Amino acid sequence: MTTMLSQIKSLVSAFRYLYSFSPSGVIVNLVLMLLQGATAGIGILLLIPMLGFIGLEDSTMPDIQFTESLESALGFLGINLSLMTVLVVYVSILSLVAFVQYSLTVQVSKIQQRIICYFRELLHFALLKSNWQFITENKLSKFGHTLTLQIQSMGNVFQQLLLLISQMLMIFVYVTLAILLSWEISLLAVLFAAALVLPIIPFNHKIHQAGKKRLLGFSDIFQIIGEQLDSIKTIKTFNAEYFFHKKLKVANQKLEKQVVLASSANALSKLMFTIASVVFISAIFYVSLVWLEVAVSTLLLVLFIFSRLLPSIATLINTLHLLLFELPSIEDVRETIKTFRVNEQIDFSASKLKAFDSSEHDGVIEFKNVVYRYPGKALNAIDNLSFKIAINQTTVFFGPSGSGKTTTADLLVGLLMPTAGKVVINNQHLNPELLMSWRHNVAYVTQENHLFHQSIRDNLNWVSEGITEHEIWLALEQASAKDFVERLPDGLDSIIGDKGVRISGGERQRLALARALLKKPKLLVLDEATSALDKVNEQKIQSALARLKGKLTIIIIAHRDSSIRNADQVVYFGDSSDEQKISKISSINVY
Repeated sequence: MTTMLSQIKSLVSAFRYLYSFSPSGVIVNLVLMLLQGATAGIGILLLIPMLGFIGLEDSTMPDIQFTESLESALGFLGINLSLMTVLVVYVSILSLVAFVQYSLTVQVSKIQQRIICYFRELLHFALLKSNWQFITENKLSKFGHTLTLQIQSMGNVFQQLLLLISQMLMIFVYVTLAILLSWEISLLAVLFAAALVLPIIPFNHKIHQAGKKRLLGFSDIFQIIGEQLDSIKTIKTFNAEYFFHKKLKVANQKLEKQVVLASSANALSKLMFTIASVVFISAIFYVSLVWLEVAVSTLLLVLFIFSRLLPSIATLINTLHLLLFELPSIEDVRETIKTFRVNEQIDFSASKLKAFDSSEHDGVIEFKNVVYRYPGKALNAIDNLSFKIAINQTTVFFGPSGSGKTTTADLLVGLLMPTAGKVVINNQHLNPELLMSWRHNVAYVTQENHLFHQSIRDNLNWVSEGITEHEIWLALEQASAKDFVERLPDGLDSIIGDKGVRISGGERQRLALARALLKKPKLLVLDEATSALDKVNEQKIQSALARLKGKLTIIIIAHRDSSIRNADQVVYFGDSSDEQKISKISSINVY
C-alpha cells in the first residue's frame, strides 16, 4: 500500500510539474479530452434511435428519452427524424470525435516537444553556470545521458500522463452511459472490473524498479561508450578491443535484463487482462439474460459500451506501466536541476552582475593570503599564497607537477573561488558578481585544447561576435599558425576532425593560441602549452609569445626551464632550490 501511495504521489507531482510549465496547454488538452468524451458518448447514444429503426428498440429502455430529445431538437431545426437523419448525425459526431482526437494528438505533441526543448536548455544552461569544482567531481557522461535520453524520456512521461488522463475521462463517460442504461449491469461490471485490475497492481512496483535500474544501466553505457570513444586510439594501440568490448557487452546484458523484465511484466498483465475480459463479457451476457432478464436492445448497447470500455481500461493499465517505467527519468532530471542550482557559481540576473572596471588603474593582479582546499581533502592545495603581477608583464608559474600551479591559474580566472584570502584585480575583489565581466578580459589555453569537428574558421570565430577574416589571419600569424593553414587544401575551411585529429599536436596548440588571441584578452593564461611538443613546435610557440610580450599580461604555467627565458617574473612552486637555476629575473618562492 505504501509503495502504491508513493507511486500515486509521484504521478501527481509529475502532473503539477507539467501544469506549472504550461497551464494553458494543459487546460486546452483537458478541454479537448472532455469534448472527445462527450462526443464519443453522444455517438453511442445515437445507437438507440438506430436500433429503433431496425425494430430492436424496447420501451423498457431507461434512455428512450434520448430519442424523443433528438426528435425535438431536429424538429426545432425543421428536420424530421429518420434513419437517414440519424445516420448523418452519427457520421458527423464520429467525424467530430476523429477531428478532436487529431487536435488532441497535435496539442500533446507540441507540449511534449516544448517540454523537451525547455528542460534540455534549462539543464544545459544550469550545467554551464555550475562551479568548476562540481563539474570535475562528476561524470560528464552522466550529464550527457541526462541531457539526451533522460530529457527525451521526461517528454514521454508527460505525453503518457496526458494519455492517462484522457483514458480516465473516456472510462468515466463509458461507465456513466452504462449506469444510465442499466445500473444493475453496471454494478456487476464494476465488481468484475475490480477483480480484473487488483491482480495487476503488484506488477506496478516491479516495472517501476526495472525503470530505475534501466536508468542506471543507460548511464553506465553512456559512460563506457564516451570513455572508449575518447580513448579509441589507446585501445587500438594496446590491442585491447576485445577487453573493452566485453565491458560494453556486460553493461548491455544488464540493461537488456531490466527492459525484458519490464516488458514481460507488462505483457503478462495484458495476458491476464485479456483472458479475464473474455470471462467478464461472457459472465455479463449470461447474468443479464438469465438472472436479470435485461431487454436484448439494452443488453446490446451495454455490451457495445463494455466493448469500448475494456480496451480503454487495457490502454489505461499499459499507459500506467509505461509511466512507472519512465518515471525515474523525470525524478532524475528534477534532482539534477536542483543539484546544478545548488552548485551554481554565477548568477546571470542583471541585478547581480557588476561590470569589471578595466579603466586607468595600475593593472595589478594580486593574490592576498589565498588558501584553497579541494572538498574532501585533508591538506590545502594552495596555502597562504601572496604575490603581485604587473600589467603587460610575462609571469611564469614554475614548479613540478602537483605543486598547485594550475589550481592557482584556475583561481585567477575564477573557475575556483578561494577557501580563504582574496584575489584582487585592478583593486577589485574578484567575487562571483564580477566573474562574468572579468572573464571577458581573460583567455585560457589549457593543456588539452578541445577543437571541434568543424572547419578551422568555425573553430576560431565563435569566441567573439563579428570577427572578420582579416582578424582571423592576423591571429593565426601572431600564433605562428598562418603558414600551415595556408598550406591546407581548403585553408580556413579545412575540416580538422574530432578534437583536431587531422592536424598535429603542435598545430592544434597554435590554433588554440590563435583562438585565445581573437578574444583580444587583457590576460592570457597558458597551462603547459608546450609540455607535449617537440623542440620545433615549442620554439614556434615561444616565438609567438615573445612577439606578444609587453602587449598584454601573460601567465605561463610550466615545468621546463626553456619556458622562463622571456619571463619578467617567476613564481616558484615547490622546492626553493630551483631558484638557483635562473638569474636576472625577479622571483617569488611559494612553499
